[in-house]
Amino acid sequence: MSVKGLNQLKVFLKKNYINIILLVTIVVGLVSTYTVAMSNVVTIKAKVVNVRTGPMLSYNVMAQLKEGDQIQILEQKNGWDKIRLDGDKIGWVADWLLDSSEIDSATNATGVVNTSGVNIREYANTQSKVLNRLEKGTKVNIVYTKGDWSQITMDGKIGWINNKLFDLTNDEQEKAQTKVYVLRPTINLYQEANPNSHVLATSKQDDQLEVVGSVGDFYQVKNGKNIIGYVSRQLVTTEIPNTGAEQAQEAARPRSLAKATIVIDAGHGGDDPGAQANDNRHYEKNFSLLYAKELRDQLQTKGTKVVMIRNKDSWVSLEDRVKITNKNQPSAFISLHLDSSKSANEASGITTYYYSEKKDLKLAKTLASQFNGLKIPNRNTNFGNFEVIRENDYPGVLLEIGYINSDSDFAQIRSDSYRQQFISRVVLGLESYFK
Repeated sequence: MSVKGLNQLKVFLKKNYINIILLVTIVVGLVSTYTVAMSNVVTIKAKVVNVRTGPMLSYNVMAQLKEGDQIQILEQKNGWDKIRLDGDKIGWVADWLLDSSEIDSATNATGVVNTSGVNIREYANTQSKVLNRLEKGTKVNIVYTKGDWSQITMDGKIGWINNKLFDLTNDEQEKAQTKVYVLRPTINLYQEANPNSHVLATSKQDDQLEVVGSVGDFYQVKNGKNIIGYVSRQLVTTEIPNTGAEQAQEAARPRSLAKATIVIDAGHGGDDPGAQANDNRHYEKNFSLLYAKELRDQLQTKGTKVVMIRNKDSWVSLEDRVKITNKNQPSAFISLHLDSSKSANEASGITTYYYSEKKDLKLAKTLASQFNGLKIPNRNTNFGNFEVIRENDYPGVLLEIGYINSDSDFAQIRSDSYRQQFISRVVLGLESYFK
């Protein structure tokens, strides 16, 4: 380079020193951010991995991952990885399954113990605690395998057994049968795992179906006429219907708010902010708590016994929310939330979610009927597979008060007068429910 060219370069660098430094900083930051983001991305090596609604085997399967799928791990907890699926759905996978082959429990693979005095262990190693001993010929249900070990279920308990100590059987007569029961008045059995496919048959509420397999969000089932088809997992339950218990629960329902116990659940909290308003400054957790406190105050003036899941900005796990609810044996359970759509101002309305038609629907309909005429439109009732209403044993609903990322809804939600009006409608609905 000539002396003149070198001098020109020096002048350019001197004039643009700050810009160059900023550009380098931005590039380095972007690379670092990308590296951090990608550091939690893993590729599934197993043939199939179940994604569950929570970090335990007892949670329902909500989806399945296949070999080659890429997922981003958001959080790790007790050997489970929290991941994000398409459509912003959150699920959990067992981290030990990411590079092994899982046998879906819905296939009910059966093993027969081939040696006497076989130890069932707490973990997949010979040093872990012995949970039980099995004799030769004992049948066990194989959940999945990890290297030389398999996890089994037997008599409702879970443990590990070395693969050398049992033999798999393909005899259909020896496979443990899983039963599910219809939750809705009627449901369709589809030819394929797709609600748009041909309907083979219908089943009525409480009908018993035999599970023979699963595909994604569908069970493959056989009905009493030996017709095999697919049903949505959300429309059936493994719980055996107990009409007598339900009648007793109805008879025990108090006939006034003054004699009722209400558990109020303010959604989210603590490190879990929930949905966010369009101004990026207001969060669902704060408003769910405001509405929960308003409901508490109005109910207490009626003489109602109120149990609050949280009274402050604190995090409570979904599992603990259910435990608190069942421990207090409430007359009703109310979970308060704010909805959110993918795009700002895309949706509006109040939705009252229920899980069980027998347990929850009457309460849901009674409450939803009170929300007509408010400044936020009423979307009425809808089925919702939410843990806090799915797992609790008492009548409950999850109320989406409105859309936090709808400017029109949020203008009402943040108003003190609207909050008082909305909660007064909830109280009127509860009064009607307990008459």
